[in-house]
Amino acid sequence: NSVKLSLILFKKIGKHLSAEQTRQALALLEKETGSVEFDRKFILHLGQNRLSIYEKKPPLTAVTITERETVLDDGRVLRLTKTAATKENRLSLISANLPLTLRTRGEGDTIRTPGGTKTLKKRMIELKIPQQKRDFLRVLTDGTTVFWCEELGTNLETAPKEGDEGYFISL
Repeated sequence: NSVKLSLILFKKIGKHLSAEQTRQALALLEKETGSVEFDRKFILHLGQNRLSIYEKKPPLTAVTITERETVLDDGRVLRLTKTAATKENRLSLISANLPLTLRTRGEGDTIRTPGGTKTLKKRMIELKIPQQKRDFLRVLTDGTTVFWCEELGTNLETAPKEGDEGYFISL
């Protein structure tokens, strides 16, 4: 068991675990839920019968979005594609004016979903997004309104009306 787990983790994080780290990982598997941090760089999370490995990243700095294509600090590209809103696509679009700010979630940030308006924290918990991952998800805002959140999608409150233009967001 420990050899198999060590090999799996080696493939994911690119280094062998120490005997102590292997013991911690095995203890996590026995508990069936929880998290273990390795070398302040990786988090091993077990929940819902899923084993996930996250790279622990430094806090993300807010980025001002002034153009339709912005390269982020992690190398990914945020694209805002302007398109006309139709009955079929309008709930995937946001109606906003540049500049916008891309940041991590803040206290009290809300998003409207088909199930009503909820805080980002509550919605992420409902979707069973692990806490370690929640703190790194990006949020697109104008300073007061959340337009979009990574993993959650667009805020239905900010969807354009049919026939108006809106932005499709890809990251």
